[in-house]
Amino acid sequence: MKNNRKFRLVALACGLAWLLQPTAVPAVDWSATGSVATDYVERGVSRTRGGDAVQASLSLHTNPGFWAGVFASNVEFIDQRFMFDDGADIEVDYSVGYGRAFNERWAVDASLTFYRYPGARSFIDYDYRELRVGLDYRGAVAGSIAYSDDYSGYYKGGFAANGRAVFYELALTRPIARSWAWNLAAGHADLGQVIGASHQYWRVGASLAVGRIAVDVGWYASDGVGRRVYGDKVAGGRIVVGLTATLP
Repeated sequence: MKNNRKFRLVALACGLAWLLQPTAVPAVDWSATGSVATDYVERGVSRTRGGDAVQASLSLHTNPGFWAGVFASNVEFIDQRFMFDDGADIEVDYSVGYGRAFNERWAVDASLTFYRYPGARSFIDYDYRELRVGLDYRGAVAGSIAYSDDYSGYYKGGFAANGRAVFYELALTRPIARSWAWNLAAGHADLGQVIGASHQYWRVGASLAVGRIAVDVGWYASDGVGRRVYGDKVAGGRIVVGLTATLP
């Protein structure tokens, strides 16, 4: 009994000594953005019904690669001229993640995002969470898979909530000149358990960065299934222009 007590005391002392030893506090950096755009398109579907978007973000990241951030934007899912007001005017996303570069060519990142729509009517559950894993090659080719076990949204046939959704996306980026770059992306949205259909989407665009200001111009579109499910006003082809300022 005495030996066991001594062992516990020694283990406790060692644990306290380890907890109290001086440790290096990881440096924390921050960044923030403010944006205005002619639309808010997410995976080929407009979240503002083709209207303008005002957005902002704030993120904190550490040297080991951990990060956390918040993003906000105005949204409009339902045409309130002909239907009821769902109360969802703002989207706020909370994210945590980790990214790591294996070498000069390959990098991986993973994140968990909670999508929230404060103000939405109590009988509408737009909120959902999403886990995403991505792989990047030289900053030129990036692939990702995102999964949600309670995806929710509004489509042409009504409101759907708490279904499984999987998203696959491949993106290409190539510099054109010192400040110019073009980008191409294509994806597949598996929403079979949410709305009974899946669709493909894509975008082609270019960006210009001058100091802390960036201008993006892109063509966004969905396939025939996406347009049929969401409607041309929400999922039809469109040109989106955005202006973003970054700090610091």
